[in-house]
Amino acid sequence: MLTKNIELFKIGDEYHLFNCLNSAIITMDKSTANKIKKSLKSNVLTMFSSEEVKLLENEGFLIEKMFDKNQPMAKRQNYLLSKHLLNKSRLKIEFALTNKCNFACPYCFEKSQINQKETANKALKKDTVDKLVRYIENSLNADVELLELVYFGGEPSLEKEIILNLNKTLAQLCVGKKIKFEYLLITNGFLLDADFIKKIKPNECRFVQTTLDGEKECHNQRRTNRNKINTFDVIVQNVNTLIENKIKTVIRLNVDKENVASIKKLLEAFWNIFDIKNKEFISIDIARVFGSDISYSLSEYEKIRACLLQLAFEKEIYKPSLSGAKLSAFCIAETLGKDISLDIYGDIYQCWDNIFDESKKVSTLNAFLAGNNTRETLALFEDVSLVNINNGKCFNCKYSDFCHGLCPQVRRRILHKEEENIYEHNKCKKIIRNRIKNEIKLVAKENKITTN
Repeated sequence: MLTKNIELFKIGDEYHLFNCLNSAIITMDKSTANKIKKSLKSNVLTMFSSEEVKLLENEGFLIEKMFDKNQPMAKRQNYLLSKHLLNKSRLKIEFALTNKCNFACPYCFEKSQINQKETANKALKKDTVDKLVRYIENSLNADVELLELVYFGGEPSLEKEIILNLNKTLAQLCVGKKIKFEYLLITNGFLLDADFIKKIKPNECRFVQTTLDGEKECHNQRRTNRNKINTFDVIVQNVNTLIENKIKTVIRLNVDKENVASIKKLLEAFWNIFDIKNKEFISIDIARVFGSDISYSLSEYEKIRACLLQLAFEKEIYKPSLSGAKLSAFCIAETLGKDISLDIYGDIYQCWDNIFDESKKVSTLNAFLAGNNTRETLALFEDVSLVNINNGKCFNCKYSDFCHGLCPQVRRRILHKEEENIYEHNKCKKIIRNRIKNEIKLVAKENKITTN
């Protein structure tokens, strides 16, 4: 029988059958699409030729009778296992190096928290880094194949010496244990001078993420220091130096109601700004600014996102992808285990959105080193677990491998009525369905461009 975990999209004169479980696509004409519709209603396959049946089997569209019925339970089990399984193939550490920043962006999520503490002194920084190395060394058991470190802040490039020294120490540690080491650097990009960039090793740096809020005039109004200097040109120069040195770089585009027009202009001019010779080392990430009076609602943002991605695709900045991943607790915020999000003071948090807010710390590095790492404070996010939020319906949804039930912090904001409740009236399903359809449109266009 045909799986119910499929969607049939009509795009122009073509029909595209999409498998939500494995992302397979079969493009067909109207006649074959009508046969698919009839088969879904009748569970009869006799109208298909042997060649069509074989193709449907090979692409995972034909299943055993109980397969679909077992999917909700399988998704639930995978989610719960990912929440509580202690021995994983990846150890992830999110490390906020400083609560200070050289920028004064109006929407920064840390704006009310970032000055609650004085910057850690040199001795305290060294103590925290030394303890973190010990913690990582203790946690690299036989199951771990990858150590992933995320540097953020504040502005992490204010602590370049820590970054370079810690990278060297962890790279040596991982070589000895035959484990892969990677790190991500989330930075405003302003202080990434050529000397520092030359010391970044492409085989260790998964990518550097920096942010532009539109073309120069708009960006400099929003992402600058208190003296309103021109940060745009410096960041662009630094990004070009990164990609010249073959460091993968992600340009994050923060979108709200005030800068969307400028973001479009930036995309239009993208390859006049960045090094076109090294396209493979630069990509974009479009993100919604949330929690502000000028933020788009979740459903409003989807229309804007689709428009921006279409433009980015046309300008050869964005490459469409339809790959999903099995529904899981993908974030430290709702998992037990050895992954941690910590600050330079050695305080541990359940979510990096809460970093440097002492009232929300859940443990300390000292406690974890002493073996007290069961983190009972997982309960902080248990009210928005997929078992509880949306009445557990995400396990029954064929689209959940593509949205993972939303970020736990967004779920919490919905629960507290700080965000539009897109669980109501299946708005979330419509959003993800449209995302998939839009990606298929772009994939189809890309294939036609390639074949022509």
